[in-house]
Amino acid sequence: MYLSVTIPKGGDDGCRDAQTGARCPRRSRERVASDSESAAEWIEALLADKGVTRDEYREILSRLDVLDREIAIRFDAIDRRFEAIDRRFDVMVRRFDMMDERMDRIHERFDTLYDRMLVQTRWTVGTIALFGTLITILLAVAQFKP
Repeated sequence: MYLSVTIPKGGDDGCRDAQTGARCPRRSRERVASDSESAAEWIEALLADKGVTRDEYREILSRLDVLDREIAIRFDAIDRRFEAIDRRFDVMVRRFDMMDERMDRIHERFDTLYDRMLVQTRWTVGTIALFGTLITILLAVAQFKP
């Protein structure tokens, strides 16, 4: 139920029910009146303590606009620096890719050289074994000859 809280000074007709128009009891009128007066005083004190005037508000807004523009300028400068750093990193990545390609080619060359050395080593060992076998056979034949 909603009560209208208009309390005229000196009269008792002020506190009425909004739907039926019935008068409120005297105690309710006194209670609501004292609470509403203290609430109004509290709101006024709060506004006086924490509120700002319209001129101060506009001044603060203008200062914030200036700060906003300065921050935007600085962020643009920082963005440009990051873009320059990104370009440098791209150049470095390309250089590293070129180095990787060179290393891959060097690896391939080492692999081919290793394969060739392995083949040559096998041929050398095989040739030495063959000569050793031939010399052993010749010495064995020479011993049995009178």
